[in-house]
Parts: sequence; C-alpha cells; structure tokens
Amino acid sequence: LRIREFVLTRKIRIQRDTDEMTGLRNKGSLTREINEFLEDNATEKGLLFVLDVDRFKYINDVSGHDVGDDVIMQLGGFLGSIFTNHEIVGRFGGDEFIVFIKNTNDLENARKIAKDLVEDVSNNVLLPDNEKGVSISVGIAAYNGQENNYSEIFKTASFAHGG
Repeated sequence: LRIREFVLTRKIRIQRDTDEMTGLRNKGSLTREINEFLEDNATEKGLLFVLDVDRFKYINDVSGHDVGDDVIMQLGGFLGSIFTNHEIVGRFGGDEFIVFIKNTNDLENARKIAKDLVEDVSNNVLLPDNEKGVSISVGIAAYNGQENNYSEIFKTASFAHGG
C-alpha cells in the first residue's frame, strides 16, 4: 500500500509540474525550482533566458491554432533535447519559454548560447506549410547573488529582449 501511495503521489506531482503540450516544466514548477536555487546561500551565479516566438499571434491567426500548437510542441521538444545538463527548462505560458543555467554568469557565453538558439530554432522548428523556420527572440539576465526571487531576474530578462 505504501509503494502504491508513493507512486501515486509522484504521478500527481509530475502532472502538477508538467506543461501538457511540451512535457517540460510548467510556470509553477519553473518558478518554484528557480526560487529554490536562488534561496540557497551557496549559489550566487545563474543565467536566465526568456524565449518567445516572433509573430506568434500572426502564426495562430493566419495558419490556425493547430499550427501554433505544433510550433509550441516542436519548440518544447527541441529545447528539451538540447538542455540536458541540470538546467531548469520549461514553458512559462503561451509562446514563452524559460531556460535557467545554474552556476555561471558569463554574459559572453550567454550571448553565444542565445545566438545559437536563434539559429538552431530556425533550422529545427518549422512551419508545416512551407517548411519555413520559426524565429524567436531571446532575453538574457545574469543572476549575481543579489536578486531574491525569480520575478526580479525575469523582469531584467524581459526588458533585455524587448518583446
């Protein structure tokens, strides 16, 4: 009975923390995990990337919500496949995704990661009708031990990528 209870509790936790469309972490899980990292006194470095799909409303309006959903699923699958080293990766909502890389605040490397992401997404996340790649915008914010919670860092990244 205890084993069954443990398994059921774990299933519920996974469902609660998982974005249905992408299988990545959802907003609640992202926020909680990043805050847990920030609250740890032994940590003082991190990089937050905020990604969103350029002209996503246009894709939905012109091509339909099925195509928009497909773009979200492709992007989620792509991000999940390239970030596999303990990064915190998930879908914040809509067409917005978060990647948090722990224990580094190297902005030069962050810019390279962002540039590579933009290029790699356009080559791997495709619109079905014309095989055209999807473009994304990426905001970056470095955590240097000052911010107390996720929302403080998120505001910085949001301004950095300019929408």
